[in-house]
Amino acid sequence: MNAARRTAEQAAAGFYARKRFTSAQDKERDAMTALGKSEYAGAARLFGEAQSEYQAAVKESALEADLTAQAAKLRTNLDEAHAAAAARRQQALAAGADNLARDVFDRAQARQVEGDDMATRKDLAGAARAYREAAERYGEAMSRARAARPAR
Repeated sequence: MNAARRTAEQAAAGFYARKRFTSAQDKERDAMTALGKSEYAGAARLFGEAQSEYQAAVKESALEADLTAQAAKLRTNLDEAHAAAAARRQQALAAGADNLARDVFDRAQARQVEGDDMATRKDLAGAARAYREAAERYGEAMSRARAARPAR
Protein backbone atom coordinates (compact mmCIF):
# COMPACT_ATOMS: atom_id res chain seq x y z
CA MET A 1 0.00 0.00 0.00
CA ASN A 2 2.68 2.49 1.03
CA ALA A 3 4.76 1.63 -2.03
CA ALA A 4 1.77 2.14 -4.31
CA ARG A 5 1.05 5.52 -2.71
CA ARG A 6 4.70 6.62 -2.98
CA THR A 7 4.84 5.54 -6.62
CA ALA A 8 1.68 7.54 -7.32
CA GLU A 9 3.13 10.57 -5.54
CA GLN A 10 6.38 10.28 -7.53
CA ALA A 11 4.36 10.10 -10.75
CA ALA A 12 2.67 13.40 -9.81
CA ALA A 13 -0.68 11.63 -9.76
CA GLY A 14 -2.01 14.31 -7.45
CA PHE A 15 -1.57 16.72 -10.36
CA TYR A 16 -2.12 14.64 -13.50
CA ALA A 17 -4.71 12.17 -12.13
CA ARG A 18 -6.20 14.16 -9.28
CA LYS A 19 -9.62 12.43 -9.11
CA ARG A 20 -8.14 8.95 -9.16
CA PHE A 21 -5.46 9.86 -6.62
CA THR A 22 -8.01 11.49 -4.30
CA SER A 23 -10.22 8.41 -4.59
CA ALA A 24 -7.28 6.22 -3.56
CA GLN A 25 -6.56 8.46 -0.59
CA ASP A 26 -10.22 8.34 0.47
CA LYS A 27 -10.27 4.54 0.27
CA GLU A 28 -7.04 4.33 2.25
CA ARG A 29 -8.45 6.65 4.91
CA ASP A 30 -11.67 4.58 5.05
CA ALA A 31 -9.58 1.43 5.37
CA MET A 32 -7.70 2.92 8.31
CA THR A 33 -11.00 3.84 9.94
CA ALA A 34 -12.33 0.30 9.41
CA LEU A 35 -9.11 -1.12 10.81
CA GLY A 36 -9.47 1.09 13.88
CA LYS A 37 -12.96 -0.37 14.39
CA SER A 38 -11.57 -3.91 14.05
CA GLU A 39 -13.50 -4.44 10.78
CA TYR A 40 -10.66 -6.45 9.29
CA ALA A 41 -12.45 -7.83 6.23
CA GLY A 42 -13.72 -4.38 5.22
CA ALA A 43 -10.32 -2.84 5.90
CA ALA A 44 -8.58 -5.44 3.75
CA ARG A 45 -11.04 -4.86 0.90
CA LEU A 46 -10.62 -1.08 1.12
CA PHE A 47 -6.82 -1.32 1.27
CA GLY A 48 -6.95 -3.47 -1.88
CA GLU A 49 -9.19 -0.96 -3.62
CA ALA A 50 -6.94 1.91 -2.56
CA GLN A 51 -3.88 0.11 -3.89
CA SER A 52 -5.64 -0.51 -7.21
CA GLU A 53 -6.64 3.16 -7.39
CA TYR A 54 -3.06 4.27 -6.71
CA GLN A 55 -1.79 1.97 -9.45
CA ALA A 56 -4.43 3.24 -11.88
CA ALA A 57 -3.50 6.81 -10.93
CA VAL A 58 0.12 6.10 -11.88
CA LYS A 59 -0.94 4.88 -15.33
CA GLU A 60 -3.35 7.76 -15.84
CA SER A 61 -0.71 10.23 -14.69
CA ALA A 62 1.81 8.92 -17.21
CA LEU A 63 -0.71 9.28 -20.03
CA GLU A 64 -1.66 12.80 -18.99
CA ALA A 65 1.98 13.85 -18.64
CA ASP A 66 2.67 12.53 -22.13
CA LEU A 67 -0.34 14.38 -23.57
CA THR A 68 0.78 17.56 -21.86
CA ALA A 69 4.27 17.23 -23.33
CA GLN A 70 2.86 16.57 -26.80
CA ALA A 71 0.59 19.60 -26.55
CA ALA A 72 3.53 21.78 -25.51
CA LYS A 73 5.55 20.55 -28.47
CA LEU A 74 2.65 21.26 -30.84
CA ARG A 75 2.26 24.75 -29.38
CA THR A 76 5.99 25.42 -29.84
CA ASN A 77 5.86 24.20 -33.46
CA LEU A 78 2.80 26.35 -34.08
CA ASP A 79 4.43 29.45 -32.59
CA GLU A 80 7.59 28.94 -34.65
CA ALA A 81 5.65 28.37 -37.88
CA HIS A 82 3.43 31.39 -37.23
CA ALA A 83 6.47 33.59 -36.60
CA ALA A 84 8.16 32.30 -39.77
CA ALA A 85 5.08 33.05 -41.87
CA ALA A 86 4.78 36.56 -40.41
CA ALA A 87 8.47 37.27 -41.01
CA ARG A 88 8.35 35.96 -44.58
CA ARG A 89 5.23 38.01 -45.26
CA GLN A 90 7.02 41.17 -44.15
CA GLN A 91 9.99 40.29 -46.33
CA ALA A 92 7.70 39.64 -49.29
CA LEU A 93 5.94 42.96 -48.77
CA ALA A 94 9.30 44.74 -48.58
CA ALA A 95 10.26 43.14 -51.90
CA GLY A 96 7.00 44.32 -53.47
CA ALA A 97 5.65 40.80 -53.90
CA ASP A 98 2.11 41.99 -53.22
CA ASN A 99 2.34 43.84 -56.57
CA LEU A 100 5.00 42.01 -58.58
CA ALA A 101 3.99 38.42 -57.72
CA ARG A 102 0.38 38.97 -56.72
CA ASP A 103 -0.90 35.45 -57.51
CA VAL A 104 1.68 33.66 -55.35
CA PHE A 105 1.44 36.31 -52.62
CA ASP A 106 -2.35 35.92 -52.50
CA ARG A 107 -2.07 32.12 -52.23
CA ALA A 108 0.40 32.53 -49.38
CA GLN A 109 -1.91 34.95 -47.63
CA ALA A 110 -4.88 32.60 -48.09
CA ARG A 111 -2.90 29.74 -46.57
CA GLN A 112 -1.91 31.95 -43.63
CA VAL A 113 -5.60 32.77 -43.03
CA GLU A 114 -6.39 29.04 -43.17
CA GLY A 115 -3.71 28.54 -40.52
CA ASP A 116 -5.36 31.18 -38.34
CA ASP A 117 -8.72 29.43 -38.71
CA MET A 118 -7.21 26.05 -37.81
CA ALA A 119 -5.48 27.53 -34.78
CA THR A 120 -8.80 28.98 -33.64
CA ARG A 121 -10.36 25.51 -33.95
CA LYS A 122 -7.43 24.07 -31.92
CA ASP A 123 -6.05 22.10 -34.88
CA LEU A 124 -2.50 22.98 -33.90
CA ALA A 125 -0.74 20.52 -36.19
CA GLY A 126 -2.80 21.60 -39.21
CA ALA A 127 -2.27 25.26 -38.40
CA ALA A 128 1.50 24.78 -38.13
CA ARG A 129 1.52 23.03 -41.55
CA ALA A 130 -0.52 25.86 -43.07
CA TYR A 131 1.83 28.49 -41.64
CA ARG A 132 4.90 26.64 -42.93
CA GLU A 133 3.32 26.42 -46.39
CA ALA A 134 2.42 30.12 -46.23
CA ALA A 135 6.02 30.96 -45.34
CA GLU A 136 7.26 28.92 -48.32
CA ARG A 137 4.82 30.66 -50.66
CA TYR A 138 5.77 34.08 -49.30
CA GLY A 139 9.39 33.14 -49.99
CA GLU A 140 8.46 32.13 -53.52
CA ALA A 141 6.55 35.40 -54.02
CA MET A 142 9.56 37.34 -52.74
CA SER A 143 11.88 35.52 -55.16
CA ARG A 144 9.55 36.17 -58.08
CA ALA A 145 9.23 39.82 -57.15
CA ARG A 146 13.01 40.23 -57.01
CA ALA A 147 13.35 38.46 -60.36
CA ALA A 148 10.69 40.68 -61.90
CA ARG A 149 12.35 43.94 -60.81
CA PRO A 150 15.32 43.94 -63.20
CA ALA A 151 12.96 43.18 -66.11
CA ARG A 152 11.17 46.50 -65.59
